[in-house]
Amino acid sequence: MFSLFKKKPTIHFYTVADGLEEVMPPVKASKFMPDWWKKIPKNLKFNEIDYKGTVRNCPALPDLWQEGYVIRLWCDLYINVEEDGNYNWRTPDERFTFEHHDHEQYNKWLPDHAKVKLVLKPDCPWRIKTDPGYSVMQLPLTYDFNPIFETLPGVVWTDTHHQINQQLIFKKAGRHLIQRGTPLAVYIPFKRTKYNVKITNFNEESKKLENIFNTRIRGKFRGAYRERQREMKKCPFHK
Repeated sequence: MFSLFKKKPTIHFYTVADGLEEVMPPVKASKFMPDWWKKIPKNLKFNEIDYKGTVRNCPALPDLWQEGYVIRLWCDLYINVEEDGNYNWRTPDERFTFEHHDHEQYNKWLPDHAKVKLVLKPDCPWRIKTDPGYSVMQLPLTYDFNPIFETLPGVVWTDTHHQINQQLIFKKAGRHLIQRGTPLAVYIPFKRTKYNVKITNFNEESKKLENIFNTRIRGKFRGAYRERQREMKKCPFHK
């Protein structure tokens, strides 16, 4: 029998450090909308109907923050990074350790303008398990603009490989104290699949789509995109 209610796929986080699931669990990426974003007004208003929208009014950015889960640093990390890439580190808990990738493994091959000081590799105490056919994208925190470090992006087949040891690139030398709870990376699950690619000119089909789009958007002063999203959420055939 056909059912509109399909079982949701599961992303399972588990930790090899007892107690960490209570102290520093993964959290939704929406918890980390940056402060600079929150301070921006949505619209530069001229009167009741005339306005110019700022980037805050763009739905694509907050929709991105609704996707994925953030792994936060599980302990305080003191690290001293020297100009030549030598470094030393210390944590308050001996369970939590860090290694590095040699320059020959990554940094040496970058264009000069992209060189980094260090690629630090934590022994991450978190694991991710997804349903068969699902992977996760590992991404740096969206629009965080961290001046000290960020995580390299990648994809992990977490239905078969559950370790997620992040690659943290340090952009500048110096002594840094990175506090527990600092976001390291966003993990967005997705289903691995292949797509048919269709490339056409502006034919009758695309002309019809364009006309529908323009009519929907231009028929309202504002909010047409969100209105359409709400309509689609009510429809059981849209996911």
